[in-house]
Amino acid sequence: MGAGPSLGQGCDRVVNTPYLPAVKTDSPAIHDYASACDNAFYPFNPKFESIEVMASQLIGLFPTPFVKVDGFLTPEEIAGMAQRARAMVDRQNSATDLLSHTELVDPASDAYWRALTERVNPHLVRFGDVLFARELKWTVKEIWMNLLKAGGSQFMHTHANSFASGIFYITTPAPSAATVFRKPSTGGEFIFRNDVPLGHYSADTWQVPDIKAGDLVLYPSYLMHGVPPNDGPERITVAFNAIPDELDSLGYKIRFGV
Repeated sequence: MGAGPSLGQGCDRVVNTPYLPAVKTDSPAIHDYASACDNAFYPFNPKFESIEVMASQLIGLFPTPFVKVDGFLTPEEIAGMAQRARAMVDRQNSATDLLSHTELVDPASDAYWRALTERVNPHLVRFGDVLFARELKWTVKEIWMNLLKAGGSQFMHTHANSFASGIFYITTPAPSAATVFRKPSTGGEFIFRNDVPLGHYSADTWQVPDIKAGDLVLYPSYLMHGVPPNDGPERITVAFNAIPDELDSLGYKIRFGV
């Protein structure tokens, strides 16, 4: 029996577990993730050659959207932000003296950050359409810089009072210090599980692959994330939180302002 499409093939900008390569296609639309991934076939496995699996579909329920924009920042912007971070980072993290931050800034009050976040906005609108199935107006409400020294790490955390968050990578992180995301707890995990090998559905953490200086990532603010111990040079990032102008649930509207 011939092999069907591989698991995840055809999924636009799909991000898998640390044990599987990220799958990328030429599809231009972020909206395509769900339809493409919902139709992924079981990968062919010779062990099950006697079973007719070609008509079977493996459906990924309730996927978490994650967007990676390669090369969002220009080399000149990267150099300028690195210089800015080294000059302005002045707040030590409460958990370690190897991680420091700048103050949180409202981009609307700073022309430098306002110009940057205006360029991000179209990506936020598309990402928000995936999150809420509606084209909304988005505002980056706060932005800050982080500098992690060699040997430092950042504990797992989420971002409160926002719906979408993002990271600009100003330096290319060492492989050990690529951002790690943790699967949200739903209360339905197995108490006892098979640890090896972990795969797309069994792993509970995922580390961003192939991240480089200038890249941008977007993710839901509720998603737990952190940075493992950095065994490379200093790691500089710019983080931000964003909110939509309003959400509507069965006619009950909540409006947000900054």
